[in-house]
Amino acid sequence: MMSDQRNLDRLGQMREALSAIERLTAGKSLDDYAAEPDLAAAVERYLERLSEASRHVPDAL
Repeated sequence: MMSDQRNLDRLGQMREALSAIERLTAGKSLDDYAAEPDLAAAVERYLERLSEASRHVPDAL
């Protein structure tokens, strides 16, 4: 079904965003994060993408 594929696509987007956040923040302390505005901006953007994708996934999943 088309909606099943869309759900899989959204879940894939969510997984990719989480992986990117993990990669960007690995080994970083909260102080490191606060001191690196580019890092913070990138993580924020991935969180936005995660949030947007999650809005389109049915509650049943």
